[in-house]
Amino acid sequence: MVIEGSMTTGAVVAASMLGSRMIAPMANLCGVLARWQQVKAAKMGLDNIMQLPTETQHDDSLVRRDILHGHYLFENAQFRYHNDDQRIPLRLVRLEIMPGERIAILGRNGAGKSTLLQAMAGGLEMIQGDARLDNLSLSHIDMADLRRNIGFLSQNARLFFRHSA
Repeated sequence: MVIEGSMTTGAVVAASMLGSRMIAPMANLCGVLARWQQVKAAKMGLDNIMQLPTETQHDDSLVRRDILHGHYLFENAQFRYHNDDQRIPLRLVRLEIMPGERIAILGRNGAGKSTLLQAMAGGLEMIQGDARLDNLSLSHIDMADLRRNIGFLSQNARLFFRHSA
């Protein structure tokens, strides 16, 4: 139409601008609807997480410690994973680590290096022996205090714990 002279270049530009201004709200609405679906999915995920049982119930027998110094003592301790009642992946005859002491944990794949760290962070179930942190039984320390004082990043880190029954 511009070549024929029935419409000027300015009229084409103006029509294009008006058209894009009319279409932009519709495109934004499509984006909002897509985000709404993401929000609904995220809310469902959070609702599922909030329905999971708490790690530890409020128990008056647990000892509260705001500050843990890091004096570990393991004697004849045997640990297992919570969902595995047969295998004992970690046995410690005696291990003492003083506060501030630096140690190296060496071993081949599957030797138990990560399992030891998991036990020190309270992530394994002790089935026999004694495990102490700052002269308190590791099983009697409130898990919230352990989590606040111990930074543990496992090899297969996950943002959320997924409970499978």
